[in-house]
Amino acid sequence: MQKFNQLYPNIRVRPQRVPYSNYTIKLLTMVAAGTAPDIAYIPDPMISKWANADWLMDVSDHFQNDSEASTRMWQIYYDHWHRCHHSNHYSLLQ
Repeated sequence: MQKFNQLYPNIRVRPQRVPYSNYTIKLLTMVAAGTAPDIAYIPDPMISKWANADWLMDVSDHFQNDSEASTRMWQIYYDHWHRCHHSNHYSLLQ
């Protein structure tokens, strides 16, 4: 967080830790209440289901058009994401 805050002082990140055993319930509750986080880890089995239900917004263009974002992504994660999710990146709808 410290390095991110130094690189992007105009962006405020408030991390929230949730035990894994309660994570899915917490995230679903936040989505239902209209208080979904801007960024969240979504377990692989849920991504396709949520995308098909239109609960996620495709933000692939932001990655394709931003060379800094593309080069900073973890390559392993990026490759895994593309293999599993039809080359799309998703964000929670607000």
